[in-house]
Amino acid sequence: MPSYYEYFTYVTPLPVTLLLYSYADAYRVTAWRLLSIESTNRAREATALKRTVQRIKA
Repeated sequence: MPSYYEYFTYVTPLPVTLLLYSYADAYRVTAWRLLSIESTNRAREATALKRTVQRIKA
């Protein structure tokens, strides 16, 4: 039977590390999705603005 010290230094960090990694991955994916949505929205707004400018000029 391992002592408390050994248990806490070797066994406990494993699931905690895995959990932290999974959380970080989820946050990274969410941030990437939000950024990509933001960039597509900006591109759409830019094209809409160009179209309105062309309409005003015509």
